[in-house]
Amino acid sequence: MKFIIGYDSTDYVRATIMEISWTLLLTFSLVFLVCYLFLQDWRVTLVPVAAIPISILATFIGLKLLNFSINILTLFGLVLVIGTVVDDAIIVVERVLFVMERDGTTPAEATEQAMRDISGPMTAPTLIFLAIFVPVAFMTGITGVIYRQFAVTIAFAVVFSLVVALTLSPAMCAHMLGNIRPKKRGPLAWFNRAVAVGTRGYVAAAMVIARRTILTLLFFCAVSGASYWMLGMTRSSFIPDEDQGAAFAAIQLPEGASQGRTRAVIDKFVKGVSAIPGVALVGRIEGFSIMGDSGENVGSVIMPLENWSQRETPDKSIASIVAKARAVAAEIPEARINIFTPPAISGLGIAGGLDLRLQSRLENNPERLARVMNEFIGKISASPEFMYAFSSYTADTPHLYLDIDRDKAEMMGVSVSNVFNTLQTYFGTAYVNDINIGTQVNKVILQSDWSFRDKMESVGSIYIRNAAGERVPAQSFASLKKILAPRAISRYNLYTSTAITAFITPGYSTGQGMARIASLASELPEGYAYEWSGLTYEEQQAGGQVFFIIVVALAFGYLFLVAQYESWTVPLGVVLSLPVALLGALIGIFVMKLSLSIYAQLGMLLLVGLAAKNAILIVEFAKEQHDVVGLSILEAASEAGRERFRSVLMTALTCVIGISPMLVATGAGAASRRHVGTTMFFGMGLATAIGIFLIPGLYVLLQTNRERVKRVLGRIFSGGGRTREEGGA
Repeated sequence: MKFIIGYDSTDYVRATIMEISWTLLLTFSLVFLVCYLFLQDWRVTLVPVAAIPISILATFIGLKLLNFSINILTLFGLVLVIGTVVDDAIIVVERVLFVMERDGTTPAEATEQAMRDISGPMTAPTLIFLAIFVPVAFMTGITGVIYRQFAVTIAFAVVFSLVVALTLSPAMCAHMLGNIRPKKRGPLAWFNRAVAVGTRGYVAAAMVIARRTILTLLFFCAVSGASYWMLGMTRSSFIPDEDQGAAFAAIQLPEGASQGRTRAVIDKFVKGVSAIPGVALVGRIEGFSIMGDSGENVGSVIMPLENWSQRETPDKSIASIVAKARAVAAEIPEARINIFTPPAISGLGIAGGLDLRLQSRLENNPERLARVMNEFIGKISASPEFMYAFSSYTADTPHLYLDIDRDKAEMMGVSVSNVFNTLQTYFGTAYVNDINIGTQVNKVILQSDWSFRDKMESVGSIYIRNAAGERVPAQSFASLKKILAPRAISRYNLYTSTAITAFITPGYSTGQGMARIASLASELPEGYAYEWSGLTYEEQQAGGQVFFIIVVALAFGYLFLVAQYESWTVPLGVVLSLPVALLGALIGIFVMKLSLSIYAQLGMLLLVGLAAKNAILIVEFAKEQHDVVGLSILEAASEAGRERFRSVLMTALTCVIGISPMLVATGAGAASRRHVGTTMFFGMGLATAIGIFLIPGLYVLLQTNRERVKRVLGRIFSGGGRTREEGGA
């Protein structure tokens, strides 16, 4: 005898956490290698790399204080932010090395000067991150629950990384750098030459754009227009379906089918799916459907799959296994067999796909509801957006209907309640009391013997006492007939309803499917409507909420920058450079054939903060060169691009390369990692490859017009002052 746990849903959670943990280690290794590639010295590399474990451990402390757990979402947030927590420390190291080479000072003196130069530019991006993710933490609904995990994790990590960059990183630089100089020879000398050439090329190209206002405007308008067009073309969804290591089947025979017929169908189906590669074992339940029905004509089959590490080939993917199981089901015409996978979030619905309720709002006619439902399902299944749709609702289950003539029963002195109680006792069960037999307590249950309740005629042959204590035969005031009716009548928001599940065709998104069903629902007869339920309802409720949060986050970030720069126009250069990153994210979603899920939207939120950080590094330094050093606007923009290009390139590459493992993620939880990784990789890649050329041009355009307006206003107000003085004299 063996005890086997056939299906354990926590296996998916454990496997996902393990996959994310490996991704975290791989990301850490890649970030370390990128830092070493740029810094080319083990001691120097330790300065930014030390920020990673310290920030992560401090984040765990913060999560503990807020009673958050180490789960899939919080670990996911750490993977996303691991390439970001080193940014501030990288900026410190890069600036210290630059000051040492430029001024020939000691590490301690260079560190002191560097911290005066970059403390402001490092603090501003952190405030931007907080402005983005703190409002997200207050979102409501299931979306808010998911986003709150990320928001709190990322906010803690970013804040602690800034604390490390302002305290530990300068101390390490002052004591560990020594006489570090860029390598002129050796295996990595080519990299230094390539960065130098890239810096000169970047500055030259950026100045070509910055000197010509029309080019800057055309560049910005082209990027913004392309972003808007791509956003309209991008498919939307809520949460991507994941391979959770199991598939299910709901089996339904025609109403009135015996349990023997149901068992034969299940035997045939189980034999077929057991031979599918990748299916670990098959569990069966007779008399109960996993979709919620029970009866002699229904059954369920649970198909736990092999471990994800054993199913890395395409023929063992969840999609391939489900397709093969559907092929087996198609060879069994005597039953309707629906194959489905669990929903992305356990507890929100039974199956994946769209979950809706067809409602009858003006009448209570189960037969007509069934006809309308079948027509509606036929239209859904015929639409290209859907593979098929199904419902377990039927209105043709054989029933025995007892028609009681209440007036006649009252004339005979028989109360209706007494009729029901007697019928319950004879044909159901009636609890009387408990009886002690030895040391056991036993229940006394009344029920008619089987030979007296195995026929329809048995109902009419029973006697019911009236108010005078006389025995009245039930057939004198009641008649029994056979009818067809639903096995159970469900209500949704008070209306008689039926549940429908629709599965999306690969290549289409849930957003497209919801739009199609809304279009088809407009053709429903009068008095019939639909409502979303489960995960689909949550997707509908979350629609537009995230983009509102992005707008609010940008507004908060802009106001932070306005307070720091004491200018309303200079921060616009930072904000207006962000469409490049968003365009890259949308291009990535299109190239990877994904949809704009809440995970992709989360990546965009993080992308806004990272892209803003690069823009701040350049704009802040350009403003300082112009206001303090006295360089012209063009010269300040050129100098800012030249001095900040290497640090911007390094911080961007740590993010892009660190996030790259998510693009090819496999195993448990791979879909969500691919969605976030795609937006981050392509968005940050395009922001680095193209966006940084736009930032100096935007600074020059805005700063030039700002000073021009100030001069005009100065002449107006100064002229007005002289006129008043002359009038007074």
